[in-house]
Amino acid sequence: MNVQTETLEQHIARLTVEVDLQDLEQAKQKAAAKISLQVNIPGFRRGKAPYRLIVNYVGEAAILEEAVETLGQDVYKKALEEAKIEPYTFGELENFQLEPKPTFIFRVPMEPTFDIKDYLSVRAEFLPKTVTDADLEKAMLELQESEAVVEPAPEPARMGNRITADVHGFYVDEKSDNDADDEEDEVEDAHDHDHAEDDDHDHDDEEDDEDFHAAPVHEHGANFYLDVEREEAPGFAEKLVGATPGERRVFEFTYPEDEEKYGEVSGRTIRFVLDVSAVDVVTLHPMNDELAARVTAEEEQPLTLLELRARVRQNLQTSAEAEYRAEYADAVLEKLVEGGEFGYPDAMVKTQIESMIERSASRFGVAKADYLRLIQRDEASFVSDPQYREAAEAAIKRSLAMRAIIEREQLTVTEAEISAEMDEFMQVFGGFSNYRNLLKNPEMRETFINNILEQKVKDRLVAIGRGEATPAALEPAISVTDESVSSEETNEASVSSEETNAAEA
Repeated sequence: MNVQTETLEQHIARLTVEVDLQDLEQAKQKAAAKISLQVNIPGFRRGKAPYRLIVNYVGEAAILEEAVETLGQDVYKKALEEAKIEPYTFGELENFQLEPKPTFIFRVPMEPTFDIKDYLSVRAEFLPKTVTDADLEKAMLELQESEAVVEPAPEPARMGNRITADVHGFYVDEKSDNDADDEEDEVEDAHDHDHAEDDDHDHDDEEDDEDFHAAPVHEHGANFYLDVEREEAPGFAEKLVGATPGERRVFEFTYPEDEEKYGEVSGRTIRFVLDVSAVDVVTLHPMNDELAARVTAEEEQPLTLLELRARVRQNLQTSAEAEYRAEYADAVLEKLVEGGEFGYPDAMVKTQIESMIERSASRFGVAKADYLRLIQRDEASFVSDPQYREAAEAAIKRSLAMRAIIEREQLTVTEAEISAEMDEFMQVFGGFSNYRNLLKNPEMRETFINNILEQKVKDRLVAIGRGEATPAALEPAISVTDESVSSEETNEASVSSEETNAAEA
């Protein structure tokens, strides 16, 4: 068997494989025998007719087709081994030629490649966030509201009330005005699916996710305070005045031009569809030691208001620092990607887009097929859309860069770390027997490995960006023992985690 390898664009290898004529003839004999078991040839029991009669009965072309398919599978495997090619997914038979010698031509999507170059030289300014007095007051107000007296409003909503509603929002500039009815139908369908699956569907928040639907808002049981100091944006509360429980309120709202404050909706017009479930009068308890004691009543020693404020500020600062470190790690990763070199086949891009669509569907609480029907698009339109391909490729590069860090830094996960992660999980969900059973699931174990590895990568990225990272030790990666998980398992898990979260960004 003679194998010639050619590297094509899009990380594809073309394998041209010449085989001996004798191998093809043997394959044809086996193919004829297989076909003879499936057809009735007069005068012979199935599987007993001679080769010549089988050829006359079904034709040479049918036997050759079966032989090529069967022989091709064996040839393909041996060609990959000889060419030392790791395929990303199954290859395809591009062509088969009989002359001058039997020749198979395969196209093989290759495993991705990556090189993050001198990644330890990447730098980014580190400016951690500091909790402000305004942040503290907002958090204290939320605690105050958690202990408030809530009563149904005796009349339609007015300023000072609180509205609870399922809310959906659609960018007006991406749909025509004639699509308003279609949007409300989409809300109905998504609403029905959400409630049908509320008992068993886990609506996890996906970090770094790409939501392909033109709906920046999709939330159930959202609270809106009709207060100019707490409204979504200036003028938003007025849109809800007069609302009543059971009412569907539809209106358009344009956000001010302030990207720092309003992010991606800055300056955009959104058509909101709110299904109002409650209009309440909320009476707050005074902000004093008595309120602090109510909030911390289950603790061994209830706190005073001053002590509660100090704790809340510390918790806010801890959360802010963790959030900033995650954002900073992402920024360093982006710089690292910019300086790296990556190769991957188009099949990997398609897989990434499919995963991103599935996550968008999951966020709406519907199956992928139902989601595509709701937004009136098919999967192929996403795959061919430059915008989504760009997002998918960016996610792939981040995933490969993270894999590179794991390999270059020899990051591993020990059994002790997995156990600690499980223990922390059980502290939150330990009261639910179904969660305890989940811990025995191999997929759940992989999830814990993913979480631990992701945090290790982010910690390393922070150290790299701040110039605090030293080169990884040159010793071999830790071998598989009872105390550690293999580097192969951690690499596979990390890529799975990044590609699944990712779009990734």
